[in-house]
Amino acid sequence: MKHETWSTIRRTTVLLVFLLASFYLLFANSIFATEAPRFYFDNLPSKVFGVGSEISVRILTDSPIPLNVYSFSLAYSSEQLVVESVSEAKTILDIRKDWPQPLFSNPLKFSGASFESFLGTQGLMATVTFKTVRPGRIHLEILDPLAYLADGKGTEISVEAGLLEFEVREGAVVYGVQGGDDKVPPTVQEFSLVPDPIYNDEKLVTFLVRDDGSGVRETFIKTRQWFWWDEWQRATNPVVIKKGVWTASLRAIDNSGNVSEQIVYDWMAFMTRVLPLLFVVSIMLLLVMNKLFFRKRL
Repeated sequence: MKHETWSTIRRTTVLLVFLLASFYLLFANSIFATEAPRFYFDNLPSKVFGVGSEISVRILTDSPIPLNVYSFSLAYSSEQLVVESVSEAKTILDIRKDWPQPLFSNPLKFSGASFESFLGTQGLMATVTFKTVRPGRIHLEILDPLAYLADGKGTEISVEAGLLEFEVREGAVVYGVQGGDDKVPPTVQEFSLVPDPIYNDEKLVTFLVRDDGSGVRETFIKTRQWFWWDEWQRATNPVVIKKGVWTASLRAIDNSGNVSEQIVYDWMAFMTRVLPLLFVVSIMLLLVMNKLFFRKRL
């Protein structure tokens, strides 16, 4: 009886090992071989462009795992191409930390994050419009691609990068960028003054601007601590300012030249910094006026 029991156990064990091995051979690739995310270029309408063409190059991402932070650079043939604009219209990036600004450098540097994680294909990260100025072989390359998992830990992962090649020829078809006449200014979705979580003598200007037409070209900030405004300064979100600033103004310009402006106030800073000064000045003015009044009567 005992011998039969051990025989049954051995047969069962062998069967289980066989089933597990078969399962591993069938499904190991799909379970353990996760494809890396990739940054790449969308297809162009042609492989040959005439001198004077305008070419919009879309930079996309495919990812089988959820991402929410992205970073890369775009190197281009600067002797044959001139950057006309860089657009974030309809991208997955809600926050843009590094974003190319006129006058454009080479390579163009991009980094940003999305409020909602991205998982899927053809996630638009940026659109760069070039103008062809000289004939030659063109190379566009994505450099230093980085991405971070949306896992709450900021886990960095490797990314595959794409390359795009085409040719500019004299006498070839001259392409133009198709698009409507954008009359709608950028939308300021968020604009606020918040305490700096690290330094007590500073605070932050945070803002979120989108433009789904031609895309946001530039954003500027100016502030005031007393009664006069500082000069406009080009800005990316967030902006570190002094704690005493009580009002800030934001100006956003899209690639069609449309402008949005908005002002935000920190009334607590106004009451603790400006209001006491106004009170003292008012008392002094009253005293001076009162003295002048009595002198006149005498």
